[in-house]
Amino acid sequence: MMKDGLLERIQNLAYWRVLIRPLVPLEAELSFRSCMEAVAASKVSVRGWDYPHTESERYDGRGGSGRGEDFYESWTDWEGFQEFWRMYRSGQFLSYNLLHGELGMFGSPGGQRIVPAVDTVYSVSEFIEFSQRLAKNVPFSAGYVVTISLRNAGGYQLSAGPRRMPFSGRLVNSSQDLTVTKRVGPNEISNGTIAIANSVLLDIFDHFGWNPDPNQIKRDQEAFFKRDFG
Repeated sequence: MMKDGLLERIQNLAYWRVLIRPLVPLEAELSFRSCMEAVAASKVSVRGWDYPHTESERYDGRGGSGRGEDFYESWTDWEGFQEFWRMYRSGQFLSYNLLHGELGMFGSPGGQRIVPAVDTVYSVSEFIEFSQRLAKNVPFSAGYVVTISLRNAGGYQLSAGPRRMPFSGRLVNSSQDLTVTKRVGPNEISNGTIAIANSVLLDIFDHFGWNPDPNQIKRDQEAFFKRDFG
């Protein structure tokens, strides 16, 4: 089971919470093996660290996985990565991922906590791509609902990121728990990841007071999936 104290440490910092659930109940509960295999078949590996990250069935203080009462779970506590996920037999998926930068991966002068805009594009695109794949691998015949939350990030400043033109003013999030919910029907599943993730990203950035052209965000998304991180 999950390492003692890991969830509490994640929740004490800024983190992403992702919840995916089928729109209608599955005809039959998944087996534990099916839970594990559905996540493994759906995970996204674009930038060197997969989402969701899957650990073998071990426990060494840095990661592990195993079966709970009605879910299969995996967790990681290694360097800048603190995260866990659960795939429930009901078809529901839940993950908590520490915001990149909370353990020193990014920084900002004066101690201001930041949310890197480009990294946000990458993360949300990963979340939605995973949800799209999961919807096909479980499957969610009537569609699904995905809820993406950025929690404990009230007062954090949006940063353009390295090698990007900085924003002209301070863009600060006023929501302690920023949440965007998207209902994805069968037709939208076939439309692909970029359009759905683009809509979610525009909503997230609006909380910071930034309202970019959707095509600007789309270009970053397309570059991400081509592994063009320049």
